Amino acid sequence: MDLLTKPIERSDLMRVLWRQLVNQQGRRVLVLEDDPEIQAIIRNAFEGQDLEFHCVENGQEGLQFLERETPAAVLRDLKMPVMDGFEFLDRMRENRYLKGLPVVVITVKRLTPQEEAQLADKASAVVIKDQNFVPRIRTVLSTIFPELASTGQVETPVD
Repeated sequence: MDLLTKPIERSDLMRVLWRQLVNQQGRRVLVLEDDPEIQAIIRNAFEGQDLEFHCVENGQEGLQFLERETPAAVLRDLKMPVMDGFEFLDRMRENRYLKGLPVVVITVKRLTPQEEAQLADKASAVVIKDQNFVPRIRTVLSTIFPELASTGQVETPVD
C-alpha cells in the first residue's frame, strides 16, 4: 500500500497512480513493429521478467488491439506500413481513455524539428533504434514498471 502525505508532490502522485494502473492492466506491453527481428530482440531482452509483449505489424492492428484491451504501455515504431506513427498517435490520443497511456516511439528515422515537436505532446519518449536501443527502452519502461533494474534483473518487491 502506498501512503502519501500532504503536501503531495505531483511526481509522487503520478508514481502511485501509474503503479495502480499497472496493477489493474497487468504487465502487458503493446509493440507495434513490422520487423520480426526487432520484435524478437525486444521480447528476448525482457524474457523472464514477467512482462507480456503483444506484437502487431501495423498501426491499424494496434488501434484494433486498443479497442479491446488497454496495455500498461505501447512501444511504437514510427515508420510502418498501413499507418505511420504520427497518424497512430493522433488517432490514439483522440480516445479519452488512452490519452494518458505511455507511448515510447522507437525509430531509425532522423527526426526533423517539426517531427520532434509533433511527438513532444503525444509520446512519452523517443528511442533511436541503434545497437544500444534496448537499454534505453528498459530505462523508459522502468518508470512504468519500477522493479525493472537497469542491469536487466527484476527485483521482487517486498510488502
